[in-house]
Amino acid sequence: MKISLVIPSTEYHFQHIESILTHFAQGTVVPDQVIISVSNAHLIPCLWKDDIISKFVHVFEDIEIILHDEWMDYNINRKAASLKASNELIIYSDSDDLPHPQRIEVIKYFFANHDILHLNHAWSYKKNFHGCKFKCNEIKYIESDDIFSRYFPEQKHLEQKDRIRKNRPKKPVQWYGEGPWNFVITGGHTAFLREVLKEVQWVWPHEVASDYDFCMDVLFHFNKSMLVESPLIWYNRKRHALLKGEKFINMDEAVWAYE
Repeated sequence: MKISLVIPSTEYHFQHIESILTHFAQGTVVPDQVIISVSNAHLIPCLWKDDIISKFVHVFEDIEIILHDEWMDYNINRKAASLKASNELIIYSDSDDLPHPQRIEVIKYFFANHDILHLNHAWSYKKNFHGCKFKCNEIKYIESDDIFSRYFPEQKHLEQKDRIRKNRPKKPVQWYGEGPWNFVITGGHTAFLREVLKEVQWVWPHEVASDYDFCMDVLFHFNKSMLVESPLIWYNRKRHALLKGEKFINMDEAVWAYE
């Protein structure tokens, strides 16, 4: 199963792409294809793109950076990048968070060993994030029927053709992945098989939030989703400062900067 890693980025976050790709390159399993889609790209130095390509062209089988001069909402940016993804499994990563070394390995394992189309996992901002090692066959997870029953108990009778956004409860829970399980899910760092995009798309405008609505739509329509308890993303709590264009410390230092 080949993997496309999709990274939607803003002009502010593009400065962290090299560090993020370095972490993916040093992972236990490396994605085959990397697609980076940059919003407001006219605001970044032209040489940055060529520099990134030259550093990673021999690491990944395929790497492409798409530059958009206009500002793009996350949904539109994710959709633009998705259209370039050519492999069976598509994994998303935000451009200001860092992956666990086993992130690709764990996600690939669950798609290879379970009948699922869609997966989300937990996140962390703890110091020892990269020190955790996971045994894939021991990781706890929540199956799709359990998630569906919690979020859409009144819609279980609907046929799949009728399980579309207009028939989906708008906000059954506060965030995607919310439940009685003892871990918190990240919505934007989702993963799914490419065939999902034939029936569910990143839609603008969103109703609640871009990643929330997409994940809910996929769960509601297919009921082949999964929640995995392992924290496979280090969540950057400085993201709001980044969105304002404030100077941020080196991403490698950032892993150890906050607890």
